[in-house]
Amino acid sequence: MENQTTKKDTFFCRTRRMANYLLENGATMKTIVTSSFDGKRGLAFIFKCDDTLEKLIEKWKTEKDTYRNPS
Repeated sequence: MENQTTKKDTFFCRTRRMANYLLENGATMKTIVTSSFDGKRGLAFIFKCDDTLEKLIEKWKTEKDTYRNPS
């Protein structure tokens, strides 16, 4: 599973690409943490789960194949 919601108020995102997309489109990030997933160390981007985020996640599903991070 790439991303998951474990509480109603928190969304954990494990990819920088999606995190950038969410931030560029108005999502509110709470923090970034370093953790271990499946035995690999990595970052988790933690967002405030609200109506804006829910809409962006739905929008992401259709735009993720064409979205490019700005360099």
